[in-house]
Amino acid sequence: MDLLDMSSPSPSQLSHAPVNFLLIESVYEEQSTPDASSQILRKNSIIPIFQEGSIPNNSGGKLITFGRSPKSTFQLTNPAVSLHHCVMWCIQFDESNTQTQPLVYLWDKGSLNGTYVNDKVITKGQIVLLEDNDVVEIERGTKFVFSSWVAPAMTRPLLPQNHQKEPTIPNWEVSKRVLGTGAFGSVYLAKRLKNTDKNKDKFLYAVKVIPVRTETAKIPALLLEAQILSKLDHPNVIRVHEAVTRNGNFYIFQDLICGGDLFSYLVQGDSLVPLPESECLVITYQILLALKYLQDNNIAHRDLKLDNILLATPEPCTRVVLADFGIARYTSPPAGLLSLTTRPQRMHTIVGTPEYSAPEVGFLGRFRSSELDELETSTNSEGYDFRCDMWSVGVIVHIILSGISPFYENGDELRMVQSASVGELKYLLQNSPKHWGSVSEDAKAFVRKLLRVNPEERHTCASGMGLQWVSGHEKLLRYIYHEVILKRFP
Repeated sequence: MDLLDMSSPSPSQLSHAPVNFLLIESVYEEQSTPDASSQILRKNSIIPIFQEGSIPNNSGGKLITFGRSPKSTFQLTNPAVSLHHCVMWCIQFDESNTQTQPLVYLWDKGSLNGTYVNDKVITKGQIVLLEDNDVVEIERGTKFVFSSWVAPAMTRPLLPQNHQKEPTIPNWEVSKRVLGTGAFGSVYLAKRLKNTDKNKDKFLYAVKVIPVRTETAKIPALLLEAQILSKLDHPNVIRVHEAVTRNGNFYIFQDLICGGDLFSYLVQGDSLVPLPESECLVITYQILLALKYLQDNNIAHRDLKLDNILLATPEPCTRVVLADFGIARYTSPPAGLLSLTTRPQRMHTIVGTPEYSAPEVGFLGRFRSSELDELETSTNSEGYDFRCDMWSVGVIVHIILSGISPFYENGDELRMVQSASVGELKYLLQNSPKHWGSVSEDAKAFVRKLLRVNPEERHTCASGMGLQWVSGHEKLLRYIYHEVILKRFP
């Protein structure tokens, strides 16, 4: 990471500058010879925070860290500074949307003497979203100003006309800070006005705002998504707190998960980089816990993919959260509703993402029929059940371990679906040293058993957790989950 001299930034520097940067105002003890893995903080220098969502450091990571540890990006040696004091990172919700600014977060990782933002201490474990001109101070360490420079091409998206006046929604305050935009609306930062949770300072909130008038056809699906999620309470499932209609808009209030999605976490340049097997196992364990909870509540997600798996922070041993339940469905009637049958209901709509979808969902038939253009109206007469989600888990784990999709066909979606329909795991079956050389046989067996074409032969959540790759490490996984992850990210 290059430190720029603040004294006289040239026009050419500013024209190519990152959107966000830190101006170092003071350094309590300026080091002359830091550890080889750290860098020197100097007064009146600039630390760039790059728009692409990564803050490069000497170890190639996506975090910028402050603390006494020699492994910190910027080592601060005063004893008043904690070993791992605080962390910063940058997230871009939609890198293809030039109108959405990157978000920069600051996390007090567990300091003893606190991290201050605008002279107010943030609590141990708290994450804050930085605003332009925020002053951050590490006592007896350093003090800097966060600056958000908006390039001409990065104007903020216009707010919906009927959102210009903040709606009156009990217990909530909707800001005008846009976190991201999508096909059906925008996501804004929200504040919960009355929160009795003992960990209330550790939570940030977001609200999806969907114009009702322009998306009337989507309202039933949005209502179902909100209905499903509002009844769920699990650490690894996105939490929806409330859904209301005001001023012609549909508002869904939910937790803001700050670490970005799993796809972005794996991206390095133009490719996906595999994770160490131990890190993949911790992620997989949490996905299975979430899916088991959903299946126990008769819910199929139907669109599990890297993009819909969020991270509390972009680092190993973080909390994983399943999100985007827009096409989720009950596999049997929820409690309180009468039904003529107690058997699980099969699903017939061909939805989801072809790369991650199980063969029985029916994308192959859809591709073969030129008459079926609309994804939402395509149906599969034979139907499928919740085991479609387990296939998606197999695809996800394959990608995390190898850096490549199991049925990758160089962008040819039809050939990819054809390969999936016959379970053609060419990279795994060939045991390519490039992709699988360092992966254990237990992990390979786990992937194979989830990517069984016949759903009757595919493992469920319960049986999948009984496979050797998971069950052989269950005691350690339970400890990491309960004593590390949930205590750090409640």
